[in-house]
Amino acid sequence: MTESTRQSGLRLAPAKVEVERRADGSLLLRSPQALGAYARVVGVVGAAR
Repeated sequence: MTESTRQSGLRLAPAKVEVERRADGSLLLRSPQALGAYARVVGVVGAAR
């Protein structure tokens, strides 16, 4: 965890990934951790001040 992450209280998911290798040579990467509750809107970009 970085110092800025500790200070902000930001919680990140573990650095884990599931890999699915497909017949066409592509890879599908997925987090094994389920997505938890989240806000519908997390911010406004370009809002007038």
